[in-house]
Amino acid sequence: MRRGLARLTKREEKTGLLDVTTAIGTRDGWQAVLAEHRVSVRGHSVVRNAPGSRP
Repeated sequence: MRRGLARLTKREEKTGLLDVTTAIGTRDGWQAVLAEHRVSVRGHSVVRNAPGSRP
């Protein structure tokens, strides 16, 4: 599990999800960042959303 979380964190950093820490301090803020980057977190993976899909 620890490796999975480490990989997830690296992917979040690479995707830019953790760039604005003030935006991710709340659930709504985190959801907005995910939507802005058009990605979702599924388990220990960051996945691109299909165009027109909902997270």
